Amino acid sequence: MRVSIFSDPQRLSQAKIYYYSGKISKAFILLNNVNIKNMGEDEVLFFAILNSDLGNYCKANDLFIGLSPIKNKEKVGIPFLRNLYRWKRLRQAELYIPKLKLNNYDYNLICGEIFNNLKKYPTAIEYFLKAADIRESAFIYYNIAKCYYLLGNKINCDIFIYKGLEISKGRMIKFNLKKLKELVE
Repeated sequence: MRVSIFSDPQRLSQAKIYYYSGKISKAFILLNNVNIKNMGEDEVLFFAILNSDLGNYCKANDLFIGLSPIKNKEKVGIPFLRNLYRWKRLRQAELYIPKLKLNNYDYNLICGEIFNNLKKYPTAIEYFLKAADIRESAFIYYNIAKCYYLLGNKINCDIFIYKGLEISKGRMIKFNLKKLKELVE
């Protein structure tokens, strides 16, 4: 385990303030010149997530690998998978999924998205359903309906469109669910 010897904790605090207020580029600029060797595990994880959010997937991947995503799966696993997904390294992500075996909403969601993009719809549905069991979401129901549609299963597609529309609060997800419904009809 790395011990934090971060030379400027105020810089890290300011970077986190920028990040959580949506000023991701400013957070990156503050931390970009800091030597990784001077950062503790939490700082490296934060910097890896920051790099991934900005599209620096290769740099983020190097940082995540240095944090041992399998050994530290509770803390590093999901951001690591999310980075591989964003980087379109879906086959690589697929190899890590059985090694991580987490059971929470975010893990099941990202696994569903990975398998959906790999066109492995039955497996994607399994993960999306696990996520829905943890937290009901119109977005999850939309993804399940879309997978069923792509499998040609209009009955189950309709079921999840209606489930999504029942709980949907956002205009975009309602719009997407209605458009999918039009395709099914």
